Amino acid sequence: MPELTNAVNAYTPLSNLGQKYGAGTNLYMDSLGVNGPGGNANATGAFQASPGYNWQRDQAIEATARNANRFGAGGNELALHCDLVVASQKARFGMSLAQVGLAPNWFLAKKLMEVLGPVTTREMLLLGDPLPSTKLFALGLIARCVPAGELEAEATKVIDRLAANAPLSLKAMKALTVRQLEFRDAIRHDDVDALVQAAMKSQDAQEGMKARLEKRTAKFQGK
Repeated sequence: MPELTNAVNAYTPLSNLGQKYGAGTNLYMDSLGVNGPGGNANATGAFQASPGYNWQRDQAIEATARNANRFGAGGNELALHCDLVVASQKARFGMSLAQVGLAPNWFLAKKLMEVLGPVTTREMLLLGDPLPSTKLFALGLIARCVPAGELEAEATKVIDRLAANAPLSLKAMKALTVRQLEFRDAIRHDDVDALVQAAMKSQDAQEGMKARLEKRTAKFQGK
């Protein structure tokens, strides 16, 4: 799709922002692509080393294979890193990590807080049930929510509008919005990381994933 290529090219100058913000020193900036291909690879490696990555990846693959009309944890995380989300009214977004004994890493939880805010983040994580796109749109958390038959046309409209805008303006606006959200980057989280690791290595995590595969209710024991 040439319109999509144009939209991506419009963001190309963002790779130069790494010179200003410190390339390779900030995983969040790496994940946004502003530190270039090397930074992107660094962020990908950090995500793949995070607790529950393999489970999230398998969930996303399974959802794609059965043509599911909702996003699993992997697809939801992809949406979190998009500047503008255009969703079908049939779509649902969720992270059922608590239902299988896992927990998100610091960077994923930080991104959830930035995009969804504390209330919806708690609902998504603590309950683990998928949230309908219509609710997220009503709360102003995704940009567009349209009938399934209009999804591609609406996405094309957004892409065309973005591609027609001035690249230097987009560069400045992206830098502004990213910098506004950097206040959490300096927060220590070693103790929280330890809790996440403990959950990942727990008997509950083993039971949770086994129960999910066997399509039964997990029996957690808090250990």
